[in-house]
Amino acid sequence: MTHPAERAQIAIEPGWNQMIHAAAGVLTVLTAAARWTVPVGRAVWIPAGIPVEIDNARPVRVRIVYLQRNPAAVAEPFPADRPTVVSLSPFARELLAHVVRQAPLKPGDPLHSALVTVLVDQLRSAPVESLELPLPTGELGRLLVVLAFRSPGTPAATLARDMSVAVRTLERHVWRDTGLTLGLWLRRARILTSLETLTNTGSVTRAAAACGYATPSAYIVAFSRELGTTPARFGLRPGPAPTSP
Repeated sequence: MTHPAERAQIAIEPGWNQMIHAAAGVLTVLTAAARWTVPVGRAVWIPAGIPVEIDNARPVRVRIVYLQRNPAAVAEPFPADRPTVVSLSPFARELLAHVVRQAPLKPGDPLHSALVTVLVDQLRSAPVESLELPLPTGELGRLLVVLAFRSPGTPAATLARDMSVAVRTLERHVWRDTGLTLGLWLRRARILTSLETLTNTGSVTRAAAACGYATPSAYIVAFSRELGTTPARFGLRPGPAPTSP
């Protein structure tokens, strides 16, 4: 299915976990406490009972699998209190697509039960990716998020001036709510923002410009410090978002 370019609440199914795979484009998942960026080839695990929103600038093609919550934790490969982003292997992506095509799965069907077992095993072994940005709270925090994502690369002093607060006040607020310095929080926001352009164009130069870096080399250094690898090795392939639902 294609999720349109809009902000929308994800339907919460009581007792059911969700795995949302970004098949094309970049998915952004929001809770009150953080936002997760999910580029093509990744998937986000949303535990049962966690209210989330999806907010995208462009349409995103997704595959969604629901897995019933298991009190014995047999089908709980990730923490139950927050979303988790993982990188799916080619086999896991094809398996997930096959499960979606077979839906709805029947609990008493041996083949369907085997598919779920293999899928959960694949999820357990999938590398967890650090694509989370903790969000500052309150009116000041919400305004910072809006301004930082509207114009990535804006210096902290300029943001503070536009918000009519002292830089030190902004620094204390971000540190208190996120555990990050203001500089590190802004850098992380810039790099995660750039994944949209990097995914849709495959161009490091365009991604650097989109998030406010003067040169591709400066962007690559910041990207490597933030995500532990270069844009090329991050595993992104040009996967343009769908142009229509």
